[in-house]
Amino acid sequence: MKMRRMLDKQPNRLLVIGVFTALIMVGLLMGRSAHISVTLLLGLTGLTAALSCWNRAFILVFAAILGLTLGYWRGASFANNVTKYNGYFEKTLTMSGIIAGDVGVDEQGQLEFHITKIYLDDEITLPGHIRIRSRQKVDLNRGDTIEVKGKLRKTLGTTRQASMTFAEIKLIQKNNSLLEQTRQNFSSCLWNYFRAAS
Repeated sequence: MKMRRMLDKQPNRLLVIGVFTALIMVGLLMGRSAHISVTLLLGLTGLTAALSCWNRAFILVFAAILGLTLGYWRGASFANNVTKYNGYFEKTLTMSGIIAGDVGVDEQGQLEFHITKIYLDDEITLPGHIRIRSRQKVDLNRGDTIEVKGKLRKTLGTTRQASMTFAEIKLIQKNNSLLEQTRQNFSSCLWNYFRAAS
């Protein structure tokens, strides 16, 4: 009787969300080092989803396995992207790529941006993003194709696979699309308006 009441009881939402989030983190760590069958994790996720439809008490188990599966999938895909960089870390390289976002200035006054569609020596394609920092003053915008030279270093986080500081930058092709020019004009108008207002 007591067991039946426990199975009928629905777990607290906050507890379910906490377990889900915690196991995403555990899955991220496992994805970088452990090798688990994704088919097994997906099968367990499906099984616990079916059980949680039958009985609400299994929602906590479903949240745990779903969080572990999602975290493992993301961690394993990131680890796979980083392994392609392993032979290049701590070496001075020349690579080309396209600026992925807006170019900013960091606390030390260096240009900072990310490149994607990365080519090493015009033949080897590297996945993901590389953060570039440089003291060189160059007029760069999103979508410009550039060539950078510098030492490739490991980085933390999942938004980029590597970083390069004190890079030498050479502009190869400017992004002259009408959409990008309109976006830049709009951004600078807003910037000037708020600067004048303050």
